[in-house]
Amino acid sequence: MTTHDPDLAKTANGRGKAKAPRGKMKEDKADLDVKAGAFRVVKSELKGFCERVEAIETEMAELREALKEVYAEAQGRGYSVKSLKTVVKERKRDRDDVIAEREVTDLYRDQLGLL
Repeated sequence: MTTHDPDLAKTANGRGKAKAPRGKMKEDKADLDVKAGAFRVVKSELKGFCERVEAIETEMAELREALKEVYAEAQGRGYSVKSLKTVVKERKRDRDDVIAEREVTDLYRDQLGLL
């Protein structure tokens, strides 16, 4: 842009509006102290969350292993692990819902000649 008008020469696009200066604003000591303090709080809180999650994951892995051992013991005594898992799931549900589902399932099996 070649112009001799000093007001237009200062604008970014020659239409009368100057652009704000780009770049990072200089931070003073108070800004840096606040930023550093906030980071320390966030960092320690984040570390705490990570440690709690890791501890729970460790507990869950130990519980999964204990569950495998129980199923292995049941299988070793002659129980069907698949049936045992089904019974455990049913015990968590409402009795009437389990009975209703069985009745419908039995009806379907009967119609398909599976009973």
